[in-house]
Amino acid sequence: MAETLIQLSPTSAISGMALGVDQDFAWVCISLGLPFLAAIPFAGQESNWPHESRDFYHRLLERAYHVTVVSEGGYAAWKMQKRNEWMVNNCQTLIAVWDGSAGGTGNCVRYAKSVGRNMHRINPSEFRQETR
Repeated sequence: MAETLIQLSPTSAISGMALGVDQDFAWVCISLGLPFLAAIPFAGQESNWPHESRDFYHRLLERAYHVTVVSEGGYAAWKMQKRNEWMVNNCQTLIAVWDGSAGGTGNCVRYAKSVGRNMHRINPSEFRQETR
């Protein structure tokens, strides 16, 4: 992911802040000194995560230049897609770590294509998790 960001040379980035790749992306932004905005689907998304995951999430949020809560209220599955659409609508190029399967990332990619967004895809089989 770091190589992709270096190659694309953005001035800022957006992370959806979900467990896994989203948070790895935020960490890479921090390590590169790239300002990132944290796009949260709803307040409290981390409430059912393990303690260590919640702690890391909050450390990342503290380093974001801005935190946007996309939808009010608690959990609802549709809020993840609403967050994805918000990120696509507010970016110039989508970087997707995606294996081509259906699901949340697939929905996000299809939406990005439908609105003509530039996209850079990273195949998860080639993805190397960055050290935190």
